[in-house]
Amino acid sequence: ALPLPILHALGIVVGYISFWVDPKFSRRIRNHLHKSKLAKTSKEHAKLVSLNVRETGKGMLETLSIWMKSERSVLKWVKRCDGWQHVENALAAKKGIIFLT
Repeated sequence: ALPLPILHALGIVVGYISFWVDPKFSRRIRNHLHKSKLAKTSKEHAKLVSLNVRETGKGMLETLSIWMKSERSVLKWVKRCDGWQHVENALAAKKGIIFLT
């Protein structure tokens, strides 16, 4: 079992490999971010694409790990919070959130 920071580092690599070798994947990310109009400039767009690729790769490996680990191991990653204000605080602090349902 890998610690979460190592898993995230590997996920970033997986995200970039997926982006570089799968033209459909990279086209979809670019197009969706362009349509979202979140970026005002091409430099901002490139930054969002990179961030999306990194987070997508991390999410892929997190998902696989959640499926393959015991519930007890996965729960070590979970920080319980009740109330939507915790979500807003995490977003304001630019912290990632994983919703498990």
